[in-house]
Amino acid sequence: MPDEKDKQKQWYSNKDLFEMMQELKDNLSETNTYIKKYNGLRSKLDIACEKVEQNNDRVNKLEKNQSIILSTLKRISWGTGIVGALVITAIVTALLGAIGL
Repeated sequence: MPDEKDKQKQWYSNKDLFEMMQELKDNLSETNTYIKKYNGLRSKLDIACEKVEQNNDRVNKLEKNQSIILSTLKRISWGTGIVGALVITAIVTALLGAIGL
């Protein structure tokens, strides 16, 4: 057993050390809980980032398709204008021919 001098040299009593250990144990348990929550959030974040990348790819494909569709519509509108002009010219020519001019 420690004598009186040894007791005076001790910084903490056994009771104090036990209480400190209990507090450390509680803190460690709380830390483990936070780590588990973080890991779960990290997993969800990784999934969300993958979905964002997939959506960006889809948007890029849609934009490319949109530009192709717009250029096709421009060509169709030019073609429609030309065909319309030819039809009007044919109608006018036919009418002029019908009235004898």
